[in-house]
Amino acid sequence: MSNIIDSLGSNILCSSSRETIMYQATVFPHDIPTALSLMSSSIQRPLLDSEELEAQKLAAAYEIREIWAKPEMILPELVHTVAYKDNTLGMPLLCPEERLEAITSETLRSYMRDWYKPERMVIAGVGMEHEELVQLAAQHFGNMTSTTVNSTRNLHTSTSASHPALSKSFATLQPDAPAVSADYQSLASARARYTGGQLMIDKPEEEFTHVYVAFEGLGIHDPDIVSV
Repeated sequence: MSNIIDSLGSNILCSSSRETIMYQATVFPHDIPTALSLMSSSIQRPLLDSEELEAQKLAAAYEIREIWAKPEMILPELVHTVAYKDNTLGMPLLCPEERLEAITSETLRSYMRDWYKPERMVIAGVGMEHEELVQLAAQHFGNMTSTTVNSTRNLHTSTSASHPALSKSFATLQPDAPAVSADYQSLASARARYTGGQLMIDKPEEEFTHVYVAFEGLGIHDPDIVSV
């Protein structure tokens, strides 16, 4: 697959945020079918090679340590855990380093089976005909079926008291924390609930004091989101 991407002279990548996992490609118009085919294969039929997975886990461990070492990078994560405590946007985006070993090919496949559903997907294109995009989307993703998730998983919240940044244990998937049962289907349609709050972390060894102040904003569908 890497050789095909290189031969296209294109930019194909995957990025994640609190609300989306996005597969993105910048290609020449005649390479659009190939790009969508590569994305479809990655989403529906990933190889998830064990050696490549281990290499990515090592890279992830390094990135996690770097983020924790830089207040300006970890504070946005902590702000979300306070603003939306124990729900939706408050669930950590950053995996605890000690939990990387729990990630296997099967856990990834299970996640993709549960969450990679057509009703949760958007396929968008710029610089191409709409009809062409619809045809290619149907060709490469039309075999995906919408299903109801009936399984129940455990969603863990931290039992840390007041210093999550020091213990690094505020994130989900802690093995010994009390479990909160959550049906995936309910979680998938849950609305973000702003709780607010404050978090003070005493770190006298730091040269600077870092302060983040956040406010609840308007929802994307609010008529006042765009000034007229």
